Formats: sequence, C-alpha cells, structure tokens
Amino acid sequence: MVDTHSALAVIPAWAGASLLIQPLATHPLIEYTFAACAQARSITRTVVLSLDDQIIQAAGTWGIQSLPLSVTSPDLPMASFRQVQELVRVIVSNDATPPGVIVWVDPFYPLRQGGDLDRATTQASTLPAGSLVQSMIPLNSTSGVLWTSPDEETWWPLSGYHYLYAQTGHFLAARLETCLSGSLVDAVRPFPFTLEPGLEVDMRQEKGWDWAEWLLQRGQPGLVYPGRPSRPLPEQPELLILDFDGVLTDNRVWVDEEGHEQVAAYRSDSLGLSYLRATGIEAMVISMETNPVVSARCRKMKLPVLQGIDDKATTLSHLLQERRIDPGKVVYLGNDLNDVPCFPLVGCAVVVADAQPGAKRQADLVLTQPGGHGAVRELCDRLIALKKG
Repeated sequence: MVDTHSALAVIPAWAGASLLIQPLATHPLIEYTFAACAQARSITRTVVLSLDDQIIQAAGTWGIQSLPLSVTSPDLPMASFRQVQELVRVIVSNDATPPGVIVWVDPFYPLRQGGDLDRATTQASTLPAGSLVQSMIPLNSTSGVLWTSPDEETWWPLSGYHYLYAQTGHFLAARLETCLSGSLVDAVRPFPFTLEPGLEVDMRQEKGWDWAEWLLQRGQPGLVYPGRPSRPLPEQPELLILDFDGVLTDNRVWVDEEGHEQVAAYRSDSLGLSYLRATGIEAMVISMETNPVVSARCRKMKLPVLQGIDDKATTLSHLLQERRIDPGKVVYLGNDLNDVPCFPLVGCAVVVADAQPGAKRQADLVLTQPGGHGAVRELCDRLIALKKG
C-alpha cells in the first residue's frame, strides 16, 4: 500500500559535477539540495544519481544513497526521464509501503525556503493522476493588458488571464503512479508551486553565483542552509553587546607623529543607542582595544565598556551568568573572526555589511550598513521595532 504522505527525492547529478562540488558560502553547491531533502519531513528516502566520487562521498555524509546513472543529455530536469522511471520502479518495487510522491530536485537551484519540499509533496499527493507540481515564480501581470500574436504581426488582447508563471528548475513533484506511467513525458498538467521572486537562481547562468552568495551572506530569512540554521532576532531583546573597531567605527585609525590615535564614528549610532535604552534594552561594548579613544567614545555615548579583552567569549559568558541574563534575549554585533566565538553564546549573532567573510558565514544576520556608517543605528532601529511589538 502506498504511503501518500511520504516522498522519494531524486537528485540528478550526472552532469556538471565540477560545478556541483564548488563551494557556495563555504559549502559545496550540491549540499544545499542535500540539506533541503534531509530537512523535509515528508521525504523518507533520497537518492542522488551520479558517477562522481566527490558527490558520492558528500552524499554519504548526509546519509543519502548514491546510484550510478549515466545520462548524456545535459538538459534538466526532464532529460532521459524514462531511464529514471525504470530506476524509480526498481527502488519502490522492494518497498512494502512505497512513497506516494516522487520529487525531482535539481541541485543547480540552491535557494529554497525551508518547508517548500514538504508543501510540494502535500500538494502533489492531492492532485489527480497525470498532474504534477512544478516550481514557478509569478510574473507581474495583474495590471495592464496582455497581448498575444501567432505571427508577430497580428496581435490580440488576452482575456481572462490574471496570473502568469515562469517555470524554474527547483523541483517538480508527482504521485508515484503518474511518474511510472510516463505522463511526465507524454502529457502532463502542471500546477504551479510559487516561489519567492529572487530565488529562481540557476547556478549555471552568468551572475547566478554572485547573487546566491549575496543572499546567503545577508542571512536571507528562511533559506535552507547546510550549516546551522540562522536564528532570528529575539522578540523581546534585553541586551546588545557591541564590538568597537569596525562596528562603532569604520575600522580605520589615524595616528599622529606622537602615536596618538583617532577614529571615525557615526553620530546617528549614538542617538540610536539612546533610543534603545529608552525602550529598556541595555547595550555595552566588549573590545580588545586598550586605547583611550575607546573609553572616550563610549563615555560620550553613555555605554559601559570592557577593554583589553583577549578572550571575549569567556568574558561574555561570565557576564551573562553574573547578571543572570537569558542568552536567548541577547544580541551580539561584531565584524571580525575574534567575534565568532561569542556567536553561539547569544540568541542572535549579527555582523556589519563589511564584516570579514568568515564572520559573515557564522552570523545569523548581516546588516545592510557597514561599520562606522550606520550599522549600529540600523540594528537599534530593528530591535526597537521588535520591543514595541
């Protein structure tokens, strides 16, 4: 008897292996697809079709089965689907309770929202035979008049159309009997599964890599990531911990002939911190610097400061214990690798827009403003909005 609520995920990786193992935000590209399948509750089994040793090894670390299938056509996801049908037939023939849905997941589309594959499985299980769920993005066609032409000379307005969709290669899903009947090849009725615009990135296309890197390093909410899932800002924040250099300053320093140092700061940060305190959210600085400029600037902003701290994580841990502060209500804002050990100790780790790549990859959120140019004010405004509900 078929389990209508479970799915078998098939990942075609017989082409473009060299691209699939390239790191995207520190993880091989194909691992974004592995993670999406592993996190989907409805997917009870995943197989990757590949002959590449590195892909097979990566799949093993995720508990994903690798099956050798060599397909010459590079077109995905429909290339040589009849060969895959036979493979699926063999896989499910040995199952006492085979999955009710087959999900075809393209590894060249890494940007997926958590839960998308589960929702697609549910949708596919309710469709009639001969139908499938296809990932699509909506086109803006709700205003104006749409026109069509059979010969590019005579045009007629379309009537009755309110929505148009563009197909993406993220995934398609169909009931098991549809997949085995050949309907996906011969005659199929697609039902759109709408994705958020901006996620339709095909990594084989020009600039796809840059856009995907940017979204992932920004900490785009909800995206599936092979590493630790990003944590949101706490709903009721109580404490903001700040690094100094590169956060409250632009990370530059002016030194005169006598060794005196000066830094550049952003006046609006000070005002943002005063608004933050007015809502009941405290803030303080933990800095490795021992320069008097740190204490002078913090004194001006009425910020408590701990200076000359080489081990920030230990200091932060002791501070939270002594003050009996719930770590889940603490936010840390940094910019460099020496801030990273503090990230797991708080509820949400944030970095400025120009933070070091290693810090960005470990952060939960990347701000839009750089350090010393309004990053602190940006975060203060967001925390105040959360506090006010």
